[in-house]
Amino acid sequence: MNVGTCKLCLENKPLLKKSHIIPKSILKTLRDEKGQFIKTTTRDIRKIKHIGDSMYDSDILCRECDNNIIGSLETYASQVISGGKQTRNI
Repeated sequence: MNVGTCKLCLENKPLLKKSHIIPKSILKTLRDEKGQFIKTTTRDIRKIKHIGDSMYDSDILCRECDNNIIGSLETYASQVISGGKQTRNI
């Protein structure tokens, strides 16, 4: 792990080699009926590496931010997208 500034908490910590950028549950909604990604105009999408069924980037988040903050938001987003949850108390 490289040590650097986490893009979320801004603390100098070891950074993960694989931080989720687009989780598997969200990727399902970005694919067409053939399983291919729907075309996007976002310029930064080329910087994201496709590994298996998820998209990752490296050296941007510490473990705590990736697992605790981003992980809970991914779970919530997945529930909303699938129709299982409508609101969130923050």
